[in-house]
Amino acid sequence: MVGDELSKILLNYSVNEKINRTSSQTLKKFAELISNIEDYRHAEVDRLFAKVITPLSRYGDEANLKAELTARKKEVAQLKRLGQNTAPSRAAEEQLHMATMDATRIADSLEREVIQFEAKKLKGLKDILTDFVHIEMLWHAKALETFSEAFNVVQSLQEESDLADFRSTLLRSGTLASLDGDMIQSGPPLSMNSKSRSAPHLSTSATSLNSRGREKPNFFHRVKKPAGDGRKHTYVR
Repeated sequence: MVGDELSKILLNYSVNEKINRTSSQTLKKFAELISNIEDYRHAEVDRLFAKVITPLSRYGDEANLKAELTARKKEVAQLKRLGQNTAPSRAAEEQLHMATMDATRIADSLEREVIQFEAKKLKGLKDILTDFVHIEMLWHAKALETFSEAFNVVQSLQEESDLADFRSTLLRSGTLASLDGDMIQSGPPLSMNSKSRSAPHLSTSATSLNSRGREKPNFFHRVKKPAGDGRKHTYVR
């Protein structure tokens, strides 16, 4: 069954879980509850076979009417034979009377058998269907109760607490410290490489290129002479 397999997997998981305490406890309890539900299911199937399937399959053998029908046929045949006697006598009349009485008795017995069988069948069907409903109600009630408990068990799992335990275990084992050390050692080469790979910022916009193309080299600078000498400003290279 799927529930049995799930219970085994969760139980093994809880046994192997050594760090997360609440997870281990939750999985163990949850696996036990799932196993209980499967036990209830197996018990339900056994009860259904014992109280529903088997009684229904026996209805074909319950009516013991073969002997009654055989006797009835014999009496009818005897009545026909006696009725065909053309020379009736007192003995023949007595035989006819006895045969008629036997036929009536057999017919009454056959009728009682049929009525008793029908009454037993109806009561049996009622009892069988009632047992079926009771078995199913018991199974669903136990399953609902157990699943409700399983829901509460799952909610008891403390993620924050288990995560703290996991981190504490890593710190005690030095795993995080070794990882931090590796990151620190690998940091400078990465920064140098990044700098060496970085290219100087160059403006490649069309406006910048056009403006540079329009600029002319300034090979001269203006020298301002002292005022009052009456000379014009000259440009000296």
